[in-house]
Amino acid sequence: MLSELTNLMGDLYRLTQNYMIDTSRSSQDGHAFEDAVIEIIRDHEGKHNLEVFDPRMTLPFKTYSSLRHQLDGVFKHGSRYYFIECKHRKTITAKCIEYFNSKLLDYALGAHLAGLKQEEVKGLFLASSPIGNNQLMYGLAYKIIVIDPETPPLNHMIATVKNNHLKETLLGLNEKIEMPFDYLDPSLVDAEKLVKSYRYLTRKWYNEQGG
Repeated sequence: MLSELTNLMGDLYRLTQNYMIDTSRSSQDGHAFEDAVIEIIRDHEGKHNLEVFDPRMTLPFKTYSSLRHQLDGVFKHGSRYYFIECKHRKTITAKCIEYFNSKLLDYALGAHLAGLKQEEVKGLFLASSPIGNNQLMYGLAYKIIVIDPETPPLNHMIATVKNNHLKETLLGLNEKIEMPFDYLDPSLVDAEKLVKSYRYLTRKWYNEQGG
């Protein structure tokens, strides 16, 4: 399913680069970054049959804590919801992505305890500054899509790579993290190994692209 959104993810990746490059934008201008993300998603709405929600909205879904969390963005593709967290700041701390994941967990447990079918939810974390390996490790462990100026989405790399062996290796990594994380029945994952593979393959891809 994620492969159908390749062009969208590529555009979001370029957006993070533009916001990092444009030093005239204030690091406090977070809403503008969120609005730009939603605008790009709306541009793809008709192409991929997306249902796009307004930015900074609160979904009426059941949560374990009974809290209603505000989300920077949400869109639906097929049966899957993508919950979006946007960070436009100079430094992205581990707490940023951990707090975002706590919202995903709250929705998953709330649906389970209410006897409802857990909606298929995938986290999408967008940052205008490069994140560290620890933050990426946490995101990959929970199968959150992390995109920043130095972390291109896997499906974008797969679509643009020329070397067949590199493409097959990228596809193998993508298979491990493409599906949403199962909060109710998690499987063992070596997130540190995933990060090392991701960074290594990204460097290979950059070199091929002339970066």
